[in-house]
Amino acid sequence: MRIPKPILCLLALSCLSVSIAHGAGQVELTTAERTYVGKPLVHDQGLSWLAHSDGSYSRIDLQSVTSARKSPDPFRAESSIAMRTRLQQELGHDYEVTTRGPFVVAGPKGRARKYAELLDRTARAFSLYASRRKLPTIRSEFPLLVQIFSQRSEFDAYCASDDVPPNGLIRGYYHPATNRIALYERPSSGPNYRTVSNRPSVRASDSDLDPATVQTLLHEGIHQLAFNAGLHSRIGANPRWVVEGFAEMMEGDGTFDEKQFRGASALNPERLRHFRAYLSQVREETIAQFIANDELYFRQNVLNAYSQAWALSYFLAETRPSKYAAYLKIISTRDSLDQEYSATERLADFQKVFGSDLDWLEVQFVRFIEGL
Repeated sequence: MRIPKPILCLLALSCLSVSIAHGAGQVELTTAERTYVGKPLVHDQGLSWLAHSDGSYSRIDLQSVTSARKSPDPFRAESSIAMRTRLQQELGHDYEVTTRGPFVVAGPKGRARKYAELLDRTARAFSLYASRRKLPTIRSEFPLLVQIFSQRSEFDAYCASDDVPPNGLIRGYYHPATNRIALYERPSSGPNYRTVSNRPSVRASDSDLDPATVQTLLHEGIHQLAFNAGLHSRIGANPRWVVEGFAEMMEGDGTFDEKQFRGASALNPERLRHFRAYLSQVREETIAQFIANDELYFRQNVLNAYSQAWALSYFLAETRPSKYAAYLKIISTRDSLDQEYSATERLADFQKVFGSDLDWLEVQFVRFIEGL
């Protein structure tokens, strides 16, 4: 007998609710395309998000479910060792897979270990920064997977499989649904790459690494750490300026040195120079306009938007650290199924923490940046 779809949806919802109530439970939801096995995260009458053992998330339309049941097996996150072994088998001998701290890094032979060490130092700096600033973080449940491709064609093929339109400008990205970083390692060319960076996270032994690749890797690594620590929602709508501003702020050299943890040493000089030039030339939008509709400004001029996201995040974190932490918590704990984060809601959430007088905040913001 064929079971009507409404009944199947109710069955799926019942399984989801039972598994959530039991904490470590997981479900099996079958559609015409595949069977999903995982831990329920959130759901409503129309869709469900499941977490899988490798840390990836799936969004499932409950109307498409043909069968549902509670799995007899408890949910367990895949271990770093198991993930490393599986990836090595999948990728073969052209790549090496190594683990360091929370990361599992697959990359070219002879360099994967160095990339893993860079990311591990970044993770320790991130933990220190979050602890000192009392940011609302949680412990990551899953190993953090990073895949570094040595061939552009391999990276482009991976992008296509990830529904990320490949183009020559993309060097790498973090995907909240897969929970992976994918990166293309630009070939180095001898003496031009002797100096990678002067930041404490990069050492002289890393001198054979391309600085542009390292910069992209660290930026995306900060995204991966922040999303897995709960600073940003992997499912819900996140203001882009908040996500990018935090990562740009963490790239400041001082964040990697506990003796020079705040103030001028933690600046991102490149973003500061660009935003100061933007302030003196063409900037017309206010803080309120940028917060309400940041995507518009990212589309119009991405470098201006990135520099403004850094400047605003740095200003708030340095001058109002407890309020900045409270603001991150408000955003990360929004209803994750609500994908419409309107301009009105964005401004209301911001003003709830930082006050309603955004004109005066604008004055203080500009003075602060100009005084750096």
